[in-house]
Amino acid sequence: MEARIEDGEAFDQPSRYTLADAVERYSNDPDRSVTKYQKSTLRWWVEEAQNRQGVLLGKKRLTNLRRSDFVDARDQLRTLGSRQGERIAPATVNRRMSAISAVLTEAQQWDWIKENVARIRRLPGEVERDRLMTPEEQKRLLKACKASEEPCMYAFTVCAMLSGARAGELVRLRWKDIDLERGVARLTNTKNGTHRPVPIRGHAKEVLRNLRQARTITDIGGEDFVFHNRTGHAPFYYRKAWGDVRAKAKLDDLRFHDLRHLAASHLAMAGATQRELMEVLGHKSAAMTKRYSHFFDQHIADLGDRLEERLFGQGTEE
Repeated sequence: MEARIEDGEAFDQPSRYTLADAVERYSNDPDRSVTKYQKSTLRWWVEEAQNRQGVLLGKKRLTNLRRSDFVDARDQLRTLGSRQGERIAPATVNRRMSAISAVLTEAQQWDWIKENVARIRRLPGEVERDRLMTPEEQKRLLKACKASEEPCMYAFTVCAMLSGARAGELVRLRWKDIDLERGVARLTNTKNGTHRPVPIRGHAKEVLRNLRQARTITDIGGEDFVFHNRTGHAPFYYRKAWGDVRAKAKLDDLRFHDLRHLAASHLAMAGATQRELMEVLGHKSAAMTKRYSHFFDQHIADLGDRLEERLFGQGTEE
């Protein structure tokens, strides 16, 4: 009887559902926004994740899943390689674990399971990277970008530095998403599944206007991608070009994501509030911008200097 209950044969219970069934229902929920990145992550859990015995977790019934299955899958994740050829970072492993844990949390709400066995200990995160380019390094990088054979490399880099957008968000940017008159671009289908505006001002606006004028196509449609490769096809595959310009500028330790950190740091130094920085970067929680807290503290201190100047700077006290 216990075996029949476990197999879902004794009663008409949700124990018949597999992990793949839960992922499908979660991903297709019309009231939930699931990004392409999240769908890709969940697809891995259905098609590739295995336990120590080599059993695909996607085929296992939810009631047969054990916490050890997800520990084994986490170990499998730690052996995978990133697109740069290195092992994926602990933070990436944690995000993939969180993705499947969210599915099982929902399955609890559907009364498919009683416990979320995917909720296991997170891996210790990496030491937070704090690579901030110097003005001299910025000049070398931009000079190398201008000399690149890829026509969009310079504009792509400038827009990253002045908007704080991720590389993947810029790659998907289309002309219909840009309002050059107002100096704003609207990013769609971002990493966290929301839409958000980012500034396109000054030099960023100038390089985008030049990029548009340089197109050989006379009538650029709104659906056309902003950034493209030498053949004119889109989206722009920037990784090889980035590796080339980074080597030419002698900045081998620089990652493209560091340009986002550069933009955020200088925004904070310019007096942007934590809330404003969250909106530009697309962070959902204040905890994600805590690395810039020392800039916010300095801004508060500067405000105190300005207040002191107004109240006591004119010889008010005798």
